[in-house]
Amino acid sequence: SGLSTLRLADSFPSSQVTGVDLSPYFLAVANHKLKDSENQDHKNRIAYLHAAAEATGMADSSVDMVTICLVNHELPAAAARDVYREAYRILKPGGVLSLMDANPASDNWRRLARNPIALAAFRSTEPYMDEYVNFDMKIELQRSGFRSVTFRYNSPRHRTVIAEKL
Repeated sequence: SGLSTLRLADSFPSSQVTGVDLSPYFLAVANHKLKDSENQDHKNRIAYLHAAAEATGMADSSVDMVTICLVNHELPAAAARDVYREAYRILKPGGVLSLMDANPASDNWRRLARNPIALAAFRSTEPYMDEYVNFDMKIELQRSGFRSVTFRYNSPRHRTVIAEKL
């Protein structure tokens, strides 16, 4: 939808920001938000790319940071591994991967998991959540080449994972 690219452009005012999405609909929404932005600087520094996160087509070692926001729980484990490998490939040495997503260790998630009716309703819209909950993100990031993998809990339901390409 472009929300995270706009915020990244604000947070890193000297950076070029490229938003990647597989959905033409969400890219259209992002481009509309960018067009309507009153911030001319955004229009000069933000671009959108229609591509799969597993195969962006971006050059090797071409970016300083990759952010993935609320995507991992939408992916089967095999696709998440492919996304991590692609992120590693396009990051420059010393580059950082930042992932923000649901925190399956949170009290909110545990409460949901104990309620069979709520859990069934949730699963009906989140078909890969069970894989996500059982996915060892730290090990998978390390297998993709990342080091210094750290977890930060940034809300009652979410976590941010930071990993570095050495």
